[in-house]
Amino acid sequence: MSLREVDETAHLVVNSSPDDIERRMAAGSIKVYKRRWYILIIFTLLNTTGNILWNTWPPIQETCQLVLGWNKTNVLIIGALQALGSIISIVPSAWLLDTKGLRFAVLCSISLQTFAVICELIPTHPEWRTVFITFAEFLISVAVPAVQNAGVLVLSATWFPPHERMTATAIATLASYLGSAFSYIVGPHLVPDVDYGNLTKYETGQSIDIDTLRNHTTPEQMKFLLSRINDYLFIEAVLVGVLLFTVLIYFPAKPPSPPSLSSAAGRLDFCSGAKTLLKNRSFWLLLLIFSVSNGVNWGWSSVQDLIFSGVGIDQKTAGWLGFSANVASLLGISFSWYADRIQSFTKPILIFLFVATAGAQTVLSLACEEIIPLSKPVFFASGISQVVLFCGTVPLIMELAAECTYPVAEGITSGVMVLSVYVINLIFFIAFMFPQASPRWMNWLLVSSTVVCIPLVAVYKAKYKRLDVDESKQRITNRSLSSSKRVRSSVLSRRSEKDNRTTAPRRESLVHEKEATIDDSSTVIIIRSLNRDLSPSARLERYLISLQRAGNFVICLSFGFAITMNQGKSFEERAALLRSDDRRYKSMGSVHQNKCKIYKRRWYILAVFSVVAALNNLIWNTWGPIQGTSQVVFGWDSTTITLLADWGPISFVVTVVPMCWLMDMKGLRVAVLAAVFCEFIGAGLRCIPLNGEHVTLQTWLIHCGQFITGIGGPIAMAAAPMVSAAWFPPDQRTTATAISSLACYSGTALSFILGPLMVPDVGDMKAAQNLTTNSGIDYLALRKLFNQSEIDHLRHKIMNLMYTELGITTITMLFVIFHFPEKPKLPPSVTAAMGRLEFKIGAKNLLKNGQFWLLVFIYGMGTGVYGGWCSILDLNLSQFHIDQKTAGWLGFGAVVAGSVSGISLSIFADHFTRYMKLIVIALLTGATVSLMIFTLICAGVIPYSKVVLFVTSILGGLFVNGTIPLFFELAVESTYPVAEGITSGFLTFSNNFLQVVFYIFPMLPKFGLRWINWCTFVTTALCIPLLALWRQKRYRSDVDAKDCYIPAPHNRELNGEVNYGGVSSTSTNGHPSFPSIQENTDGLTPSA
Repeated sequence: MSLREVDETAHLVVNSSPDDIERRMAAGSIKVYKRRWYILIIFTLLNTTGNILWNTWPPIQETCQLVLGWNKTNVLIIGALQALGSIISIVPSAWLLDTKGLRFAVLCSISLQTFAVICELIPTHPEWRTVFITFAEFLISVAVPAVQNAGVLVLSATWFPPHERMTATAIATLASYLGSAFSYIVGPHLVPDVDYGNLTKYETGQSIDIDTLRNHTTPEQMKFLLSRINDYLFIEAVLVGVLLFTVLIYFPAKPPSPPSLSSAAGRLDFCSGAKTLLKNRSFWLLLLIFSVSNGVNWGWSSVQDLIFSGVGIDQKTAGWLGFSANVASLLGISFSWYADRIQSFTKPILIFLFVATAGAQTVLSLACEEIIPLSKPVFFASGISQVVLFCGTVPLIMELAAECTYPVAEGITSGVMVLSVYVINLIFFIAFMFPQASPRWMNWLLVSSTVVCIPLVAVYKAKYKRLDVDESKQRITNRSLSSSKRVRSSVLSRRSEKDNRTTAPRRESLVHEKEATIDDSSTVIIIRSLNRDLSPSARLERYLISLQRAGNFVICLSFGFAITMNQGKSFEERAALLRSDDRRYKSMGSVHQNKCKIYKRRWYILAVFSVVAALNNLIWNTWGPIQGTSQVVFGWDSTTITLLADWGPISFVVTVVPMCWLMDMKGLRVAVLAAVFCEFIGAGLRCIPLNGEHVTLQTWLIHCGQFITGIGGPIAMAAAPMVSAAWFPPDQRTTATAISSLACYSGTALSFILGPLMVPDVGDMKAAQNLTTNSGIDYLALRKLFNQSEIDHLRHKIMNLMYTELGITTITMLFVIFHFPEKPKLPPSVTAAMGRLEFKIGAKNLLKNGQFWLLVFIYGMGTGVYGGWCSILDLNLSQFHIDQKTAGWLGFGAVVAGSVSGISLSIFADHFTRYMKLIVIALLTGATVSLMIFTLICAGVIPYSKVVLFVTSILGGLFVNGTIPLFFELAVESTYPVAEGITSGFLTFSNNFLQVVFYIFPMLPKFGLRWINWCTFVTTALCIPLLALWRQKRYRSDVDAKDCYIPAPHNRELNGEVNYGGVSSTSTNGHPSFPSIQENTDGLTPSA
């Protein structure tokens, strides 16, 4: 067994005595509690309720089309968003189940569902009601994975003995189908079906004409139908509230004693488990089977009302089929009960179920094609049979996956499986949106997906690792006890060794490794290591051995500066970069985590800086959201509006180098003071009161104010990694970067709301509608219809907006002046205490770094073009007759969605920094799909729908803006030890430079505006293959993770001058006053 495997086994024995291990593994400690059925019932109700909420709208889609003005696309968008939300949340849900436990995950899920149902009940205009419903369904899809498939295996493994696990999994899984069944019967009975006549549609095959029916429906009937929809939603809200109350009262995460040995054993941690799954070919084959069969089947079930309505089957009949089929799906529990008794025959049972399912689906498809007569008995018999047989396969595949991947945590296994299902489900919905996707084609796709699974199951070799552990407990107990004693003896012997590490300790460690070697079959318990119980010398030896095996080196410079190398430049090349005659660096010396300190005031620093960053974008984007009124008041045209937006990127490009130098040489406080002072001056110039006779002078003052505000842009946009590096520990850096970097975009979002709320929109006037052309409203012609008093009134409203922004800026500047320290007294991490390259050397290093420039180009092309597109969104949408206020809400929603997603994903990425690149690629893919649909709608390829336009625009912002903090962290990690301010400055330079290029073309008369949607879509799509070619490096995180001990050299030339976080400090005793590295044995980080 390798040293790594010995360490994993030692996770159990280092902190446990042999008696404790024996007590854990003795058969007498295994206990099955009757309350497991209560837990299963509550969990089943959660599953059922989740699918009732999920499947609220398809059974009543025809009534919703009539009352809310929906069409087929609206129903499909909701289904696609449900799949998309589940894709986004499935990995965090699996991580939540793995780290926080079942109770916490269930509480989070049911709380989010409660909030979503409340959003659906908000009474408003039908169009906005549709937006709220769509958003609520997205939230439900985010909440559902934690209590459905991802949590099912966790529940059965935690509470049930081996001979009941598969049955418990089946009950909890198929409860979701029971929820779908209730939605198919409760919905159509609470919400009346519109009267379509008798059942002659079975014979004619005519579909329903909603538009014609709407013309024959009275307002009283519409109001009645809307009230019944509200009653249905209210009942759902009450049901979810009761469940939330029940879970709060009693829902334990696990029983006091485990129900089986495999349940008592630990599981691999999240990252190790994910890596193990990636290498397990048997699991990938099961994953393919599960995703193909379930993905298509779930998608087909979600839109079966639309499919059946296309062949002339009414809503109520389709609802009865859905109800009957999903209730009958509970018969699938019998297959799981049978498989629990003869688990070695699970695979033959699975093949039989797939064959029978394919037969029933074929009969249903032939009936829809009218190859065989479409009668009610055939329709119901084939529909119910295919659901019952298919549902029987789901728990069997999930249990086979849990068996073959043990000791990977069940939540991780099921999470990955369900993620693949939702991906296929999303592809299904996208395919169904195309007009060529007829219902009959979807039926045959369903049959094909089931048939393909039959040979794949036949090829799969079943493994029962978890069951083998439970069935051979006596053999395992004996071997594990003897093995764990040997491993414990070996680990304790390492603790007694001294710190004189030469070649001898390496030989001794190999001897210990050999003595600790045990049979793989006896290594059944792997519990996460508590590293604080290992001595510093033992940990150092383990890290050095791991580094040596991986081909890495820990190098100490003559000045005591330590760099951990993974790959890339040689030691001599990177060491040369750190030698500077002009600037002395703080030695790493005796930097230890024990002397690093985390201050609570870091959140105050982050909040103040975030407000400064938000104000910069708020002031910059003042004029776009109120461009119509501004053109009337000041006599501007669209070119002037574009130029005002362009001043921000122009001033950024001009001043980015000196501002980066300021951040690097003068520190964070001076830089932030400079930024907020520029914002104060810029906002103040726009507030100089002038009457209507001096419009030209006021226009020039506004231009100057925009430019001066933009001078602080490099600090507002690029200092975020600097704040996180100086004040936050490694496990919070990405989150801090996300909050501060996305604060800029929060300012943009606020500008979309604040401006239209304080300044009336002249585009709402009747006269404006008469002056509408193909390119939008002619505001210059509209200006002639206003008298001077009306123009003065509008100018007064605009000046009130200017005064408001100046007041906020003044208050923020006072906060920065009174208290905004440039650094904490003690650094929060090892790398925060270490020096950075001097400005010129760091800049030269970046200029020679090809991989960094590839990332810079990707960032600028992805976020820069999108930022320019978003800032002139009002001009863009005016050609589609969307008013100023609506465009403002649209921009606000897009930016807020991006900010929320960026912060959420950054919290997740803080724990999985190695997968940050994959997260960014996934976000860019989602942005490409959203912007493609938006562009096709604007081009007229897809029928125009305001709801779809809003949803795709907001999703584009959610995905694109969500990548911004991750790009910053990727750049800073790959260029360390270059100062964070320099790296982020170059990064944001590309963003603003491409915005300048983007703004040039709308100002040219021949180009117009229609091309910008295509440009944004294409540039976002191009980022995906380019980012796939980029190689991720983690230099900074590796330094923090290794935590090596390196004695400080007594170098008299250092003169006690240190630099971390971009600022300098000098000690009082002539030596560098930095913390000493000692093992933090209590595992706690002190906080102020």
